[in-house]
Amino acid sequence: MVLGIDPAVLWNKDCAFCRHNAADNRISGQPLEALQTVEAFAGMFEEIDGVTSREEQQLKPFDPTDGQAEILVFDVIEPALIRGVVFEGNSSRDEHLPILGDRKVLVQAPKRGYFASRSYARIRR
Repeated sequence: MVLGIDPAVLWNKDCAFCRHNAADNRISGQPLEALQTVEAFAGMFEEIDGVTSREEQQLKPFDPTDGQAEILVFDVIEPALIRGVVFEGNSSRDEHLPILGDRKVLVQAPKRGYFASRSYARIRR
């Protein structure tokens, strides 16, 4: 399942912005404070040595350059900040419907839509 989270979490919660996977040595070796800056956030969208260019990847302005980039949230994300949910099947959706309230709910096939690889999503645009 994929959760749609209110973007205000980025500036109202304690977050770290990782231009690569958080477990990657290039990230895990940095002090946490360095990952909690505006510059760290902006760095997620800059060209990165050793990563295919943004143009070649057909990235949109809101796509991080590295498909493994992560934002870590160290606070509780309250249910009110969850705007929507995407499920891979109707049975999973149906199981969770009673607690979803008026949130937007989508069902998409495995390996499609929100569950597709980024290269698939860009080629299919």
